[in-house]
Amino acid sequence: MDREWLATNGLGGYASGPVHGPPGRRYHGLLVAALPPPLGRMVMLNHLDERVRLPDGRDFVLGAEAERVAFHLDLGLPVWRYDLDGTVIEKRLHAPHGRNTVVVTYGSGEGAGPVLLELRPSVSFRPHGSPLEDVRRAYAL
Repeated sequence: MDREWLATNGLGGYASGPVHGPPGRRYHGLLVAALPPPLGRMVMLNHLDERVRLPDGRDFVLGAEAERVAFHLDLGLPVWRYDLDGTVIEKRLHAPHGRNTVVVTYGSGEGAGPVLLELRPSVSFRPHGSPLEDVRRAYAL
């Protein structure tokens, strides 16, 4: 985990994580909401398990193999581009200003035929500063 990204919402909430792979720090999450006191920051959406099935029946887990992914920032927001043996999937993330929410969009580029995208969210509703052991238990690492 040598590079990380961050998208903020202007309320004190954010989304952040490593460029490749699952969250590795207790402060990482796809939605860390800034709630009123006494709650404060809460990690609400840890991560998304993203699986793609190609028209030929092959399955891929997005982000599982770093050599298949390119990462860049577009106007400061993270964009991942996955090449799944010629089928390209693009993922974008946005944290709308003034809202405790996150928007993740997916699109397909070149490649043959429609793909099936399966998303499984990992939610926790845990305090922002929870000990790292709690985070590891949540992922069963």
